[in-house]
Order: sequence, then structure tokens, then C-alpha cells
Amino acid sequence: MSRPNAIDCVVAECRSKLRPPVEWDPFVGYPDSLALAVIDSIWSMISRYAITRGVIERYTRHRGSRRADAHRDGLRELLEVYQELDGADGFIDAIGTRNRVSTQRDAVRKGAAVFEAAQSLVALGLDSAEQFRAADGTEFGEQLKDTWLKVPGQSSGISWRYLRMLVGLPDVKPDRMIIRFVATALGIDEASMTPDEAGRLVTSAAQQFDVDVRVLDHEIWEFQTGERGGHDPASRADHLRSLAQAFIGAAFPALAKVRVVPPPVYHRYLQVGRDYYGDDVAVPEGDELIAALENAYPDRFSEPLKRREGAEFANSYVHSLLEAAVIRCAIANQTFEADTPAVTEAVEELFAVLDAEDYIVHCCRAVSHITTKDMRAARIGDVTIYPETETGKLVHIVKDLIPASPGAYNRDDPRPHDPPHSLIVASATASKEDPFTVADRLSGAIGRFMLLARLLYAGTHQSQWQITGQATLVSRAHPQYQLLPGAGTFSLRMRRNVVLSDDQAPAFAALGNLLEAADVKRKGMASTSFDLARYEYNRSFEPGHPEEHLVALATALEAILTGSESNTEAVLYRLRNRAATILATNDDTGSVIFRDVGKIYDLRSRLVHGGGMKEKDLRKMLESVSTVKKDAMFGFAWAFAVDRLRDLVRRAFLARLCLAEGSAPIWPFDGETSVDERLADHTQRELWRRSWRDRLVELGVGEAAEAAPAAIDPLDDQT
Repeated sequence: MSRPNAIDCVVAECRSKLRPPVEWDPFVGYPDSLALAVIDSIWSMISRYAITRGVIERYTRHRGSRRADAHRDGLRELLEVYQELDGADGFIDAIGTRNRVSTQRDAVRKGAAVFEAAQSLVALGLDSAEQFRAADGTEFGEQLKDTWLKVPGQSSGISWRYLRMLVGLPDVKPDRMIIRFVATALGIDEASMTPDEAGRLVTSAAQQFDVDVRVLDHEIWEFQTGERGGHDPASRADHLRSLAQAFIGAAFPALAKVRVVPPPVYHRYLQVGRDYYGDDVAVPEGDELIAALENAYPDRFSEPLKRREGAEFANSYVHSLLEAAVIRCAIANQTFEADTPAVTEAVEELFAVLDAEDYIVHCCRAVSHITTKDMRAARIGDVTIYPETETGKLVHIVKDLIPASPGAYNRDDPRPHDPPHSLIVASATASKEDPFTVADRLSGAIGRFMLLARLLYAGTHQSQWQITGQATLVSRAHPQYQLLPGAGTFSLRMRRNVVLSDDQAPAFAALGNLLEAADVKRKGMASTSFDLARYEYNRSFEPGHPEEHLVALATALEAILTGSESNTEAVLYRLRNRAATILATNDDTGSVIFRDVGKIYDLRSRLVHGGGMKEKDLRKMLESVSTVKKDAMFGFAWAFAVDRLRDLVRRAFLARLCLAEGSAPIWPFDGETSVDERLADHTQRELWRRSWRDRLVELGVGEAAEAAPAAIDPLDDQT
């Protein structure tokens, strides 16, 4: 096919995009090594050239270890290496890769094709590069070509033309890089450009520039891949992918040597520094890939140590790519080879992640004593609640959100037993922030949700475990797994389950807004009574001795009801009076509250001051609390007594939020307020008691002001 002015178009494209001809580098090839030329010409077909470069380097090192120069090897020396390594399979394992000559499933491996080509050419009497050049244009040369084209995968003739170039003969390797450049110059689709036509046009253009056609071929290839600054985006993308695939091709055998791959069925998820070390895969292909990534993505990888936030390192992505390739090959039950679909999928994911401006982070926390209506996922504010519908279900949900999460568990799936369980998930799309900062923010959002659920419904839910990570296998950081304090079994010895649905989202939003609006002066303060009360309240849900919980909650009640006042006289009386007056309901009268606070504080004082106590006396004190059953098991009596104080703290917290609200609050968080004097007045007392309850009703959460429903004794089926 001839195209008018085609040569002029190609020449103009060269002048426009390539360096001046005087700066073009010479094409070296292997003028003295037919062995290397045969390896290169066959291995570079339909695969990334970086894979070929790795094979050449390993062959060269192998020959060097025998005090031989690979750059002077003929075909007989190449066959001797095959014999030394026990044939094609041994050569592939030690030096080559497991790539095939075509994408057909049963196609011959390239290592076997090189072996067949060398044997066939030697059988004709060919050994050296010098002999090959001498045969060019002769009947013997045509015989060599016919023999070469019969080698599996070489019938197109492209590898033959490249073999000629490598040994020093003028020719063009019309691969996709050359075809794409020429097609762009002509303004046509590359699919309509034949290899022969592309070769003729490049040859003609080289004559116009008066240069060796191999030099122009190489300059075009360098431009297309971005080696010379300018580049064709599609070709550069191909080049980066070739480097990534070449790294995998070299890293897989390296991991096989230390018995990391293939991984066991029950642990397919690797992490560098735990299952293997970086030095295990310190191959030249990895260094080349890292350098190329740093060059291609300067906004991500340039001077990371000088950045205040968002620092990224190319080597982290390279290890993540390798681990993703291992996982995908293992799950798909594919061989650990660079040209498998699983590896291609991992490589594509790497560049999809690097090309994206944003990334998604999920924070997933398993909690006890929470479930949902009809066992369906519920969305409340910034979080989604997934109920556990069957054992192990939560782990599978996490895996769907964070594909690399099983690697973080390290073969030990977290399955504490304190049902009902749910998974609380908070997610964010981030860009410049590092994933650890995002993770902290999401974890805080889940913690806030749990506090609101406790305040609204007096739930006894505890955090059991948490995992945070990105939504892709290839990512900048491994998922982070934490086994949280609440992972114990029946750690509270009582429970109050919370059943949630989408309908409750407004209640959470209303209370959340009230919490955010709290006018707490923190500037210049090391701590505040408000924050201390919240901290101690949350801490009482963590596993620990009930004595610790009781002391923590007593501190919280004191902080929330008297903490901002300088007057320390008769603290207990004032505390009992305020709790009884403000928190009383029809079902939980002031006298009961007054008495319970007194009993609990009496116990607290004995614990704090280290006084001895007989077990029968302690049991008597516990059973005197209104919510504790008579003759309850000792541990459960403790739990229900602590829960009573916890509920009073909860309601006091809500009351203070409401009474401190607005521009003219009834009881602000800061300053001195004559609380007891006002509560002594009947009108004021009723105003205070009614005011905070009415406000919760306005917010749609009026039931939160009531005493908590009776808790469940896990050993008593009747409650």
C-alpha cells in the first residue's frame, strides 16, 4: 500500500517530536553474540521489553559466574547453557520467564522457542553473529530465514527483522511502538497500518536523515516510551506496564526461592516485612520500575520527606503491586507467571490507582450488642451498620470493602463472641491526606456514633476490633488492624441491646448537633469537666474490674453535675440532691435516685480510700442498689450496680447539654451558677426538670430522658 506524501509526513513527525539527528544515540545490539540476539528477538515479541531485559541480564550474570562473556556467545554456547540447566524448563526457571510465544493457552514457552531456534540454526551450520551477517542476501540466508519462521510464534517475521538489527544488519522492528508513531504521523488508526508498510516508511525516513535506520527505530522507541522527555501517552503507558510486568516476572522466581510462592491456600495475603523482606525481591527490574514511577508521577513521589502531608513512596506501591499479583494468582489458581490474566489485572489496578486523584478509605469496626431492624444494613449519618447474619459474616463484609484486609488479620480471623454483633463502617474519599490521618478521622466518627447510641439508648455496646484500609488491593499502605479493648466475652456481665434502622437517623443527627453546639471553653485549658465526664463515661464500657468502672463513673457524675464549681463543701449531698431533682421520672423517683447515689458513693469512698471490706458487706451494699437483683451472682450484682450509675451519668450528660444550650442558658458549662439555691425554689426546680426533657422531645429523642430499660442478665432466660 502506498500513501501520497507518507514519507514527508513521517519525516515531519520526526522533526517535530524527536531530538535533532545529531543527538540520536547509536544502536548497539549484540554484534558479537548471536546467543543474546536470539534470546532478545524471541523474548521481546508480544511482551513488555523490560521482561526481555531481565532475561538478558540474568543470562549475562550466569555466564559471568562461569567466567565467560555472554556478549561473545554463539549458539553453541547458548545450547551448552541449556544442557547445563537440564533443558528448556531449567533454563526458564533459572534465567528466563514463563511467558509464551502467543496468548494461546497451549502455546510454547519462549524459553523452549529459543532452544528450538538455536538447535535448528546450528543444525544448518550457523553459530556466530559474523556468520549470520555474511549469509545476508545469500541462498543460505534465505534458508536461515525460512527455518526461523518455522519456530513457534515467529511466523510474522517481525522477530526475524529484529534479529537482523541486533546482529548489525539494517532493518526495522515494526512493533506497536513504531506502528503507532507512523500511524500518528499519517493521521490514521494504527490498526490500518501493516508492519511492512511501517518498516518501509521508517527506512525511507532514515535515508532522508542519512542515518542508520536502526538508530531512527531506536529513537522513535525512546520517544514513545517517554525516555526522552516527550512521549506518546499511550506508548508511555505501555512502557510503564511493561516495567511493572517485568518486575513481577523477576520477583515471582525470587519469592519462590524463599518458598513464599505459591502461598498456602489459607494464607494468600502477603505483607513485606512480615512474610518476605524487600531484599528478597531486590531485582534490577524493581529498581527500574521505581525510577520510572518517580519520573512519571512527580506530583506523587518527588521529595516525599519534605512534604508535611500526603508523602508517598514509589517502592511502597511496587511492593503492593507484587502482593496484589500474588493474591490474584492464588485466588484464580493461575500459575505464578508475569503474563497471566491475574498479573495483568494487578498491573492495571496499580495504574488505575496512580492515575486517580482520589482514593477511598474505609474504617470498619465490629461492635457487640448492636443489631438492626429486619437484619438489614442501616445508614445513620456518616456510618453504615451491617448486622451479623451468620458467623464470620462481618469479616467477609470487610473483605468486600477492603480487599487486602485478610492480610492484616494474619491468619487469625477476629471472632470474639458477645452477640449480637454488627459492623460499623465509616468511609471517606481522600486525595492529599495520608491514609493514616483519614483513618483517625473515620475512627473518630465511629466513636462519636457509639457515644450517641449510648446516650440515646443506654446501649452496652463495646468496640471489639477495627480494620482500616483502602478500597483497592494495590494501595499506598497496608490495612491497619486493631484488636480493641471490648473484645472480651461477656465482659460487662449484662447487656442492653440496641436495634437500629434508617428511621433513627434524625435522632442521631439531633443529638449530634446538640453535642457539637455545647459551649465548652477549651482554650488554654488542660482539661474540662465536660470532656472528663465524656471520657470516663466511655471508659466504663471497656473491660476491666467493676471497681474501676464504678470509680470512673462516679468521677464522671461529679464532673458533669458539679465540676465547674469552686465550692467543694458537702459535695456528696449536692450531687445526690441535683441528680435526684433533675433526673427524676415517674418510674425512677427522686428518692430512689437520691438513695442509690448515696449507696454507690459510699462504696466508691471505701474503694478509693483503701478500706477493707468483707464480702458479705460488699454484697449487701450492692444489693441495696435499686436495679440489682437479690441473690444475684456476685459478678452480675457488680455489673448491674455499675450500670445503674452509668445510666445516671448518661441522663445527667443529656440534661447538662440541654440546660447549657442557647445564648442565655439556664446552666452554662462555665462560670458560677447558684444551682442548689435555684433548685430549692419549687418553680425553678420544675422549670429545670421540664426544660431539658422538653428540649429532647423537640429534638425527637424524648425517650432518652427516661431511665434505661432493664438490662439483660446473659444467664437468665427470663429477663
